Amino acid sequence: MVISSHILSVPGSDHFPISLNIKPSFKPTEIQFHSSFKFERMWLRHPQFLSNMYKWWQEAPYVAGTKMHQFAMKLKYVKLQIRSWN
Repeated sequence: MVISSHILSVPGSDHFPISLNIKPSFKPTEIQFHSSFKFERMWLRHPQFLSNMYKWWQEAPYVAGTKMHQFAMKLKYVKLQIRSWN
């Protein structure tokens, strides 16, 4: 990434505007976007979904950190499992 800045002058003011130029070193095609996760009601109709959810929640790897961080990481793990299962 290339970043450059230039201080511009403005006569009659004690404030100086700054011009900031940022050029990323990657191409826009290199950026990977993930689609948002949406819970599908039809999953609840599948006979194995709830038992799978329980299993995935229990087998989620332990992550050190605050309770909220641990909860978020469990949700992330379960989301990956659901996407794979779906």
